[in-house]
Amino acid sequence: VVESVDDMQKAVSRIHERFEQAALVERFIEGREFTVGIVGNEVLPIMEIDFSSLPDHLETFYSYRVKQFHGDETNYICPAKISRREEKVVSEFSMRVFQVLDLKDYCRIDLKIDDEGNIYFLEVNSLPLLVPDYSDIVKMAETRGWSYEDLIKRIVASAIRRYGLGE
Repeated sequence: VVESVDDMQKAVSRIHERFEQAALVERFIEGREFTVGIVGNEVLPIMEIDFSSLPDHLETFYSYRVKQFHGDETNYICPAKISRREEKVVSEFSMRVFQVLDLKDYCRIDLKIDDEGNIYFLEVNSLPLLVPDYSDIVKMAETRGWSYEDLIKRIVASAIRRYGLGE
């Protein structure tokens, strides 16, 4: 994240020099950050990732550095404190992304919602980690009342159904 055109030009130059390829420049989206887990055709409880407890010098988005080194200082709110209407819209939006991208069995979709209620798709993780007590989708499944074993069985059952192998 850069704060000025000059900083952007320097960052683009670093990317050109280091990777010898074009740089992707996007507008930073202010807003609350959410992640949505989908297993089979079921949307799990939506999780908000709250950065308000992080040290001031850190970025306020779910970067690799924040997740890997400051996960204990990050607040994971599941289910997210959003209205039923927002929950419905986010769930339907996420399921639509899942279908349009032709994803299978399970995934995690990251998005932001700005102060005006606009939803911005950030990225999809088509094979999110399934590490107990760490992975976001595992936390969402636990909020649904599923054990780790339940989550794994549901992912496998989805694949079995998809291949028409019965259960």
